[in-house]
Amino acid sequence: MSMIFAIFKVLRKLLRTFIKRRLILVFVLFAISALINGTLFYIFEVVHGPQKQFSYLHCIYWAIVTMATVGYGDIVPETFAGYVIAGETIIIGIAVFTLLISTIAEAFLQQSLKRYMGLARLKNVDVVVIGSSEICKEAIDELRMNRKDLKISWVLEEQPKTPPEDIDFVVGNPIEEETLIRAGIKSAKHLIVCILDDSMAIHIVLTAKRLNKNIRIAALAKSSKTKELLEEAGVSIVVPLRVIGRELASAVFEPSVT
Repeated sequence: MSMIFAIFKVLRKLLRTFIKRRLILVFVLFAISALINGTLFYIFEVVHGPQKQFSYLHCIYWAIVTMATVGYGDIVPETFAGYVIAGETIIIGIAVFTLLISTIAEAFLQQSLKRYMGLARLKNVDVVVIGSSEICKEAIDELRMNRKDLKISWVLEEQPKTPPEDIDFVVGNPIEEETLIRAGIKSAKHLIVCILDDSMAIHIVLTAKRLNKNIRIAALAKSSKTKELLEEAGVSIVVPLRVIGRELASAVFEPSVT
């Protein structure tokens, strides 16, 4: 699975570079075509033609609206050369616009695919949640239930079999800066770390603090030593796993306490 993601990331970078360059190429081609056809129209219809009332800017405007296949009809050719230029301008305009639309469609498709695969770069994130345990899922459900306005980013180490609904997720190694950046850690106000591996949790906290010094972090700790280390690393709230054990025991000995 990791090999598939690595290949996809390389292809994604190549495709993104190609699309950017093709968009630039399309706009440059459009601008050059508009200038050439507008100039030809000006020469044959204004300078050597009957339409002396139009300026060079009018002719550039005519070329743009003709290439865009809008054709308002306020400026029309009156000479044979003008009709030839108009026909050529329409053909080039259709070709350029078809290329432009296909390029934009590819860009949207690429973005949709990246989101589906968990490889998109998320923006304006409020809370980043890291981990795939049931504790993590419960935390997300609680956040969504009480604060529907929050934008949550969920970091998963592996591609889920069924992508979570109505929530943005990122697939990657949570100890890597690139994964946290894609998850929106730089703009997030809160981070919840539900990783049960203490060393990984500490690594994630240190990396998150380096990327966003003001972020407020809540994390799980398996031991009292880990709790101390997490607090020293800058975690605001540390929840030891033994607290969960106490809650389970309370459910047996004090059933009225929930």
